[in-house]
Amino acid sequence: MSSSAPPLLKLDQLEKEYMALVQQYTASNARLTQLLADKTNPTFVSIPGRSWWGTGGVAEQTVDSQQACEDLCKAAPACSGATFNPDSLYCWIRSGNNPLVANPAGNTNVALLSEVKATLITLAQLNRRLMEKNRTMALHLKSVSAETVSPSCIDDKKREMEQTYTTLHSDSQELEGLYAQMFSVNQAYETQQLYVERTNMTFRLWTLIALLLLLVCLRIFTSVLSAPAMIVGIGGIAAWFLFDVPVVSLGILFILFVVVKTFIGT
Repeated sequence: MSSSAPPLLKLDQLEKEYMALVQQYTASNARLTQLLADKTNPTFVSIPGRSWWGTGGVAEQTVDSQQACEDLCKAAPACSGATFNPDSLYCWIRSGNNPLVANPAGNTNVALLSEVKATLITLAQLNRRLMEKNRTMALHLKSVSAETVSPSCIDDKKREMEQTYTTLHSDSQELEGLYAQMFSVNQAYETQQLYVERTNMTFRLWTLIALLLLLVCLRIFTSVLSAPAMIVGIGGIAAWFLFDVPVVSLGILFILFVVVKTFIGT
């Protein structure tokens, strides 16, 4: 194995971690789209170990159960979330947006949020992790030997990483804007879903392009992958990310096949 193998192997591992995060990001986007399309009764999720205080109080009282606390939040127009203590059966109905608060040791509070808001929080967290992974991959790319990988290929990959980082940053700002609009549970279910669908498809496409460039680089200049493995692997990932649009999946699979055959040959 050449001296440049460790950096390449590290890049390969980072790419796998990156794609795992992409899968979670895509799944969360799909779930958010589904939730926003459903204008019926809001659903709640409970987050143990966390409390939701928002920016102000709406009401607080003893209740019979967690469900009763959720119902109080649904009934209060200004409620953005609630905190429920299962030991004391006490419920705090809160308004406004603020980050979740970690409970101190021994505190059994449970944060209650609409699933829309909880999913948005998850998306924001995944977005930050993807941006961090992007930066890490860019740093490791600098350690790849020019003797093993074409300098032009490295430059192309660097540009692609910069573009994906810019897209992630843009997504982050739009997620923050969407989150800021959701002051109450009911408002969360009045939000338009077009942004989520657009972000979902955009993220899938540029992720596929980034992966394609990296795999082509590795195949051409290191012989790490065989041509059939590349075709099957890239095609599988394309179908995976675009499974809900079969026609687009087949079209992209065909384009990828042509590109791979052009670069690698038979």
